[in-house]
Amino acid sequence: MLSTLRKTRDMIRHLNLARDNMIAAWPKSYYRRELIVENILGRRMFIVNSPAGVQQVMVARADRYRKSPSNEQALRPLLGNGLFVSEGTLWQRQRRIVTPSTHISRLPGYAAEIATVCDTMTADWKRRPAGFEVDVTEEFTLLTAEIISRIMFGFPLGEKVHELFSAFAEYQASHGRVHTAELLGLPSWLPRLSGFRGRRAVRRFDRVLLEIMAAGHARQRTDFEDFLDLLLNFRDDQGQPMSPTLARDEMASIFLAGHETTAITLSWASWLLERHPAVEERLVAEARRVLGSRSPTIEDYPQLVYTRAVIEETLRLYPPYMCSPGRPSPTTRSPALRFRAARSSLFPPGCSTAIRSSGIIPTSSIPNASSRRAPTRSNASPTFPSAPVPGSVSARTSASWRPYSSSR
Repeated sequence: MLSTLRKTRDMIRHLNLARDNMIAAWPKSYYRRELIVENILGRRMFIVNSPAGVQQVMVARADRYRKSPSNEQALRPLLGNGLFVSEGTLWQRQRRIVTPSTHISRLPGYAAEIATVCDTMTADWKRRPAGFEVDVTEEFTLLTAEIISRIMFGFPLGEKVHELFSAFAEYQASHGRVHTAELLGLPSWLPRLSGFRGRRAVRRFDRVLLEIMAAGHARQRTDFEDFLDLLLNFRDDQGQPMSPTLARDEMASIFLAGHETTAITLSWASWLLERHPAVEERLVAEARRVLGSRSPTIEDYPQLVYTRAVIEETLRLYPPYMCSPGRPSPTTRSPALRFRAARSSLFPPGCSTAIRSSGIIPTSSIPNASSRRAPTRSNASPTFPSAPVPGSVSARTSASWRPYSSSR
């Protein structure tokens, strides 16, 4: 009895910590184990932490899993029936509609727009007094919000970017990162304390989105279709357009997907570079060698090898999206997940599952926590399973890099 009470107490403490700091809430042992099984307030949770497990849950057996109630509770008020929340036939249709906007042929144009917006930000920084202090997370969020609006909606936000930033920050503060009510299995119709503040933030968010949508209707262009054009020009089998509400939901989804995670990654990279000046020096040296004094283009990407290594190691150490929650279908028992040790586990209906982002990287490629690796190429060449997550490269065999100290 006492043991159960202690475990419950510790779990509640970790849940409270996770509302503000998800990374600190994960025990160190979670970074090494392939499958973690926990009992959270009477409900079993399976945390998948290996490439093989991720591949089965998100690709091979994806039809046997659904998005979690906590995911819906966190995102539906803001994203409605957008791709992050929808499932089944609607999700498949919407994904087909928007996929052309991320085709590789669009990258040169996107890269040019990204460089323009970045040049504007760096020019502003250069005008400030020497030694000025800046909240890089806010600055990078404003930057990436402006970029995603331009390349996906063809709409420069200007001063409106601050309204979006403020509304999104209010929404995040109202909903947090952990939803205890869903972990407890409480029904969705029960009021949540975050409701009023969250709805107010969504109304502020929508004022800007509706202005962007109105501008898209007004331009009526046919020479180029960006993400917004694809939504507005869509017609179903009966010739009917997409409903304004669903178009708004997809705009909100791509806006969230396109700016927040990038801003968080850039913020962590800045923090890591400040702690590792030798890595920063090498990064700057590569940029000067490849670019000189000009802005980058998409053609420079293959030459910026060390720059890519810095970003990929940042993502490994501090993934902006720690885990992807889900649940098995209520009508089936999901088949066993098999690992190298020939262990297996059945995910029973009613349990919760989570995919750790770092689990996509093979455990064998993560160096020992006590090691210190120089910023040079390692001999390891981890091979990822075929398409570990939907939309990813089918196989990835590039040599790994460890620019930073591997200590967590």
